[in-house]
Amino acid sequence: MTSEKIKLFCILDGDSSPFPVNLSCDETVGDLKKKIKEEKPNDLQGLDADKLILWHVFIPIEDDQDDNEDDKPFLLKDHQAEAKKIRAKQAATEIYKLFGTAPLKNTIHVIVERPTAAP
Repeated sequence: MTSEKIKLFCILDGDSSPFPVNLSCDETVGDLKKKIKEEKPNDLQGLDADKLILWHVFIPIEDDQDDNEDDKPFLLKDHQAEAKKIRAKQAATEIYKLFGTAPLKNTIHVIVERPTAAP
């Protein structure tokens, strides 16, 4: 596979601001988790990248939202029906196999869920 670059937009569950992550198509889900952690070191402090739970989605980013919508938290539970969990065993799966080589623009591609502490 080519090392063509792609941009995925991610958002942390409960956050209001999507953020871009740039990857090569031949990088893996494990690489994506590491880059997400690098992009959000304060929000993900104390968490190992491999413990992040990723959900594959296609949610349009609305350009014409009113200002009150900008601060509204984005919740996984509101999108659970269309979200597909990226399994932990897929850490070695190449990004292009999940997202293709040209992901949709103006779209959130990944919801990042923080792991819950064991009881």
